[in-house]
Amino acid sequence: MWPMPRPPTQCFTGSKGVPVTLLILRREIAEQVFSLKLVFLFLVAAAMFTASFLINAADYQAQLRELSSARSLHHEELKQHLRWEYLARFGVKYFLFPSPLTIFVAGTSRTEGRVITISSRDLPVLDGSLVAEEPFFALFDHFDLNFIFKVVLGLAALLLSFGAGAGEKEQGTLKLVLSYAVPRTSVILGKIAGITLGLAVASLLGLGIGLVAM
Repeated sequence: MWPMPRPPTQCFTGSKGVPVTLLILRREIAEQVFSLKLVFLFLVAAAMFTASFLINAADYQAQLRELSSARSLHHEELKQHLRWEYLARFGVKYFLFPSPLTIFVAGTSRTEGRVITISSRDLPVLDGSLVAEEPFFALFDHFDLNFIFKVVLGLAALLLSFGAGAGEKEQGTLKLVLSYAVPRTSVILGKIAGITLGLAVASLLGLGIGLVAM
């Protein structure tokens, strides 16, 4: 009985001398970048980026008006009570205005206080945070870039990854690809590269649309 021939270990090449691994990488990238899923993801990302920037910009302007009014009112109170007893008891308030970068990422601006009270009786106290005034907001993440990249694009990457493997298995193309002398790591890396590049393109284009609309 003749022994079964072993499959060759060298890398197969295509009709133009291109390695099959590189062909798979190109195929996966083209399949992800030029797909309807990427167009849908781009539209969702653009809408969410635009909505986030507009909402946070309006919230930033509202905080500026609120703190400006509170500071003017406090100045009027100080003018009417220029006595040491009043200042020692109620103190002087220093108002911390929000950073313009909160339009993109809120950070700790919602949990930290916005007013510092300085008096001779107590240590400086930082209060007036948005979460302390509205505890309901502490249950949810702020709708900013951090939320979009962490939650929305994370779910999109999960769905695209699931479809990349299960979809080819149902269509039968996965068996055809694996029938060649191609390492499975090359197939997996090709899918990861395609999904990563697709998410990056959709995210950057959506981010650009949101910045222009802002």
